[in-house]
Amino acid sequence: MELKEGNRVMVSGDSNAVVEYYFGCDHAVQGNEIYIVDAEDCCLTLVPLDSIPIAIAVPPPGTK
Repeated sequence: MELKEGNRVMVSGDSNAVVEYYFGCDHAVQGNEIYIVDAEDCCLTLVPLDSIPIAIAVPPPGTK
């Protein structure tokens, strides 16, 4: 079944489920757990934060 951002997945007892994201991040939902679909949180597990550039220094025009 297709899920949307913010949907809740609840698994009871000794059951389990897997939420599969299109971009390769999956989350195993264990028994008696409620998981809220959150693509942003899932993406953070794929790429370490310190490897994402937040700015690039560019010299002013005419300088080297």
